[in-house]
Amino acid sequence: MNTTISDMAKFTAALVRGDGLSPASRAEMTKPSLHIATATQFPLFGAELPVTKQRKDLYAGLGVVVFDGPQGHGFLKGGHDGQTANTMVCLEGKQRCVLILSNDVRSEAGFPGLVKLILGDTGVPYDWEYGDYAGKS
Repeated sequence: MNTTISDMAKFTAALVRGDGLSPASRAEMTKPSLHIATATQFPLFGAELPVTKQRKDLYAGLGVVVFDGPQGHGFLKGGHDGQTANTMVCLEGKQRCVLILSNDVRSEAGFPGLVKLILGDTGVPYDWEYGDYAGKS
């Protein structure tokens, strides 16, 4: 996705507040819709973990990954291409978000630490998002 930090920040703030959406539409976006039962996002269609090892709070919403952590319900969206990387983490109850856009894909290793520094312990599923690379440089 090509955007500016200014435009993406406006979008993120509107999304966490529900601006421009009916309350029902906003609730539908971050409702736990499809349980995520794999250890990591990639490879796609990976084997499901045994039920006892699955995160009970990890679900796909509409366009976001939703989770419940120590600060309540949150959602995550991130991605990268061969050069750039981004992450957006929001806590619904507190209406607080962190948005990071980087021009270097290697920055992803720092995302978990930066989000924790800014928001505290959120329970964001970076271990699922990045697998063995979560928080590693």
